[in-house]
Amino acid sequence: MTKQIQISHEAPISLMPLVREKTDFCYCLVHLLDQDPNYVEYFKQSKAMGRKIIMDCSVYELGHSYDWARYNYWIRTIQPDEYVVPDVFMKMEENHNEFDKWNTSFGYNIKEDGINTKTIGVVQGNTLEEFEMGYKFMALHADKIAISFGYGYFWDEYLNNNYVNEFIENGLSATKTKFKPRAYHDGRRKLLKHFIDSGIINYNKPHHLLGCGLPDEFRLYADEDEYSFIESIDTTHPVMTAMNATLYPYGMDRKSDKKMVDLYDQQFHEEVKDMVVKNVNYFREEICGYSQKLT
Repeated sequence: MTKQIQISHEAPISLMPLVREKTDFCYCLVHLLDQDPNYVEYFKQSKAMGRKIIMDCSVYELGHSYDWARYNYWIRTIQPDEYVVPDVFMKMEENHNEFDKWNTSFGYNIKEDGINTKTIGVVQGNTLEEFEMGYKFMALHADKIAISFGYGYFWDEYLNNNYVNEFIENGLSATKTKFKPRAYHDGRRKLLKHFIDSGIINYNKPHHLLGCGLPDEFRLYADEDEYSFIESIDTTHPVMTAMNATLYPYGMDRKSDKKMVDLYDQQFHEEVKDMVVKNVNYFREEICGYSQKLT
C-alpha cells in the first residue's frame, strides 16, 4: 500500500467529539447546520483545530440537494477543505446540468472570492454507459471524484446475477434487507474494477467513496496499489453497528435500515460509547489494515 486512505465516520452529535479523536477528518452534513447550533460550533471548533472538513449537500439524507443559497452561506462560513457539488441521485444528465448551474450561480464566485476549498463531483447514472460518461465528466470538471455505494444499478445487476430462484420463491420484500447491502458491496467494487480495467480511471485526481453497503468492501482498497487513487472514505457503519449494541466482527454482514440522522439527538450509555471506540478502531486496524492508532 502506497498511502493511507483517510477515514471519517458520521455520528450522532453526542458521539461526534469521541469519534473525531479516532478519525482522519470531519464529515459535515449541511442541512444539520441549520438545525442545531451545537453542530455549527462543532465544525467551527474542528476548523480551529486544523481538522480537514468535507461538507456534503445532504442528498442521501434528504433525497435531494440542500437549498443552494444556504449551502453557499455555510461553505463561506465554515470554509470546508472540500465540498460536494449539489447532485441528482442516479440521473446522469440532470446531474451534469446541476453541476454546471451550481458553478455559474455560486461555485465560480466561491473560488474568485478566495475561499480555499475544492469541489467534489459525484458520479451519477443508472447504466454502465452512463457511469462511464458521468465519470469522464467529473474527471474533467471536478477537483475530486466521488462514487456512491447505493446506486439502483448495483441492486438491479445483483438481481439479474444472484440468488434468482430464492428471490422468486421468497419474494423480493423478504430478501431485500438481507441481500441489498451485499449488492452495494459487490457493485461498487465491480464498477471501480471496470473503470481500472477499461483505462477510464484517472490516477491524477483524488477520489472519495461515499458510504458503504458492507464495510468488508474496504479491505480490497487498503491492500491494493491499483486503488491508490482513493484518497478518502466516509461511512457510519461501525458507529451504527455499535449503537445497535454489536461489536465487530459481528454485524459486519448487515446494514442498519436507519440513517444516522434518524438518531442524531440520541444519548448513549458508556457501554455503547465503548463499543463505538472498539468498532472504529477495528474498522481502522482490521479492515483497512492501519497499524497507526489515533488517540
